[in-house]
Amino acid sequence: MNKLQPSIIALSCIMALSACSSSSKGGTDNSEQIRQTEIELNQKIAEANKKAEAAVKKAEEAAKANSQKQTESDKKAEEATQTEKPQSQQTDTEKNAAQEALKKAEEDAKAALANNQKTEAEKNAAQEALKKAEEAAKAAQASSQKTEAEKNAAQEALKKAEEAAKAALANNQKTEAEKNAAQEALKKAEEAAKAAQANSQKTEAEKNAAQEALKKAEEAAKAAQANSQKTESEKNAAQEAQKEAEKRLKQLETLQANEKSRIPLSDKIFGGASGEMTETISGGTLVGKQNSPARLLTRDIRDLAIIDENGKIVDINILRRAGEMDPESYEAYDDPYNLRKERQTILSNNNFKSSAFGTYVDNRTGNQYFFAQGLPTVVAQIPTAGTAEYKGGAVYKKDGDRNFSERTEMKATADFDKKVIDINIMEKTNAVPEMHFGGKITANSFAGEVNGIKTQGGFFGENAQEMGGLFTNEADQSRGAFGGIKQ
Repeated sequence: MNKLQPSIIALSCIMALSACSSSSKGGTDNSEQIRQTEIELNQKIAEANKKAEAAVKKAEEAAKANSQKQTESDKKAEEATQTEKPQSQQTDTEKNAAQEALKKAEEDAKAALANNQKTEAEKNAAQEALKKAEEAAKAAQASSQKTEAEKNAAQEALKKAEEAAKAALANNQKTEAEKNAAQEALKKAEEAAKAAQANSQKTEAEKNAAQEALKKAEEAAKAAQANSQKTESEKNAAQEAQKEAEKRLKQLETLQANEKSRIPLSDKIFGGASGEMTETISGGTLVGKQNSPARLLTRDIRDLAIIDENGKIVDINILRRAGEMDPESYEAYDDPYNLRKERQTILSNNNFKSSAFGTYVDNRTGNQYFFAQGLPTVVAQIPTAGTAEYKGGAVYKKDGDRNFSERTEMKATADFDKKVIDINIMEKTNAVPEMHFGGKITANSFAGEVNGIKTQGGFFGENAQEMGGLFTNEADQSRGAFGGIKQ
């Protein structure tokens, strides 16, 4: 009877794993097969119980018969005890035989009862194994995300378990080794189911991790897009601000004559408040860091009149000839913008026929002079319509012991219709900043304040062929002179 247990376990495994396999292959329901097998199993157990009960009943009847026989024997023995001793010995033999039969019947009854209990235990074990196999099948079925390799491995294990179970069913007298093999196959099938379940959980975790990474990537992309939009918005705002500034600058550069107030640096230079230069040589100077305007004292545009250390007027020759040879290098002097630089002194050359401008440093007094002077254009020759372009140079100096005088290009546009002039000084990296300013044209001179820069100057030569002037920038703490020739 104890060989029934492997068959039940194997049958339970094949049914449960077949349910798992069928579910994974197409979802076929094998519950009816499981129930039919369970019914057959219960029938076999009932038959075994009947056999056990019959054996117990037979043993009880034998015991009763033996008891009655013993009673009769005892009675006979008692009647003959006094007359025939050999008869008494024979009765003892029969008594012993009856007791031996009773003993054997009792042992058979106990064995039948024990076997019945064992059969019940085997039934319970088979049911427990069936329950575990069903649970494993359900767990394996729930692992919908298992890989194909794991699915094939589980199916292969299931196939082997089915074959082992079929072999066990065909041979009820299988050996203990076959029983162990079937149990090992079941164990491997359970392990495969557990591994599939664990992998399913792992796969789900990896799926969640991938989804989380995707979420973060999407958030980063959204943030980058938002930042890009923000950057683009800031760029657009900056461009708009630049456009507005350029527009405003253009407006300032092209203001009507009546919008550019005539704010002269001084009434002593370039015709003063009247705006008309009447002296033969007109212009002005800026002396020292105080930007002190002073009228010209010179009697020749080729000279600059200054006050020396003794308080006397001294004429300094400022004429520089274009293309003049350098006595040291025996090469022509470099005069960009018609300006020649000699340490801190920068002077225009004789390409200017009717005017001169620049900066001169008196090494004896330490004074620095910015000047612009020339033969003023008579008012009658000043154009009353159209525009004129002037090109030349500018000299520049910013306050500070280590800031030196510099030279750069200058361009100007005189609008004689609107009576305004716009002056543009070009940037020279690390030396001269870009500057835009201008003023109102009055008679043969001009004056005004634009972008915080004050200027005053005039037109020189016939038909306003040349122009020149001075400027100051209090915010920048700088000053300079400029001049140009009509193009």
